[in-house]
Amino acid sequence: MIDAAAREIAAATTETAAKLALHRVADVLTPMEYCALGARLAPDLREWVYAPSEITRQPEAGEPEPYRRLSLASCAVLYSDPGTLPRQKTLAVCFAGWAQRMMIPNVAFLQCLPAADYDVLILRDPATNHFRGGCPGYAATFPGIVQAVGRDLPARRYGAVACFGAGMGGLPAIWYGLMADVRRAVCVSGRPAWDVTRLQDGQGPRQH
Repeated sequence: MIDAAAREIAAATTETAAKLALHRVADVLTPMEYCALGARLAPDLREWVYAPSEITRQPEAGEPEPYRRLSLASCAVLYSDPGTLPRQKTLAVCFAGWAQRMMIPNVAFLQCLPAADYDVLILRDPATNHFRGGCPGYAATFPGIVQAVGRDLPARRYGAVACFGAGMGGLPAIWYGLMADVRRAVCVSGRPAWDVTRLQDGQGPRQH
């Protein structure tokens, strides 16, 4: 993925296109992968695309957290450091917002969480439907998400479990916390589920 990202950035014909390509991969790569990507860019690209990015300044502010990436599905990705046992960590079940990120680029979000203390599962909903239709490729319903996470990452393996959601993913984090009996669920700038998209597809409240 690092090589493919480097080629895409190098092939961009404008500065804007190059920066957009960088931002796309910033929501997928681990902090270590992101720093490795910067090292592979040509000097001019590193100077005017990679170095000025606010994302870059965070992972490179110190040692990048040693997460490794494991795709459970196209929209469900686990970031974990296998060097630390799960029972010594907290599993953070995270619901991305409308932009498919945790309000900030996911690589910067990961760098904020010590890999020795957390396994981070980031769930995305490209349909921007508040995860009401589940998580593509992973679960077809919201209760299915709860079941799938419980199957793949049993709470008993971890020292603790927490939920975090931003924007569109804020309220789903609360729902997950209630359904999975999680002690701590955090909602940041949560958007109501009864939004315009639900009215457009006929799921809104009936008028009498």
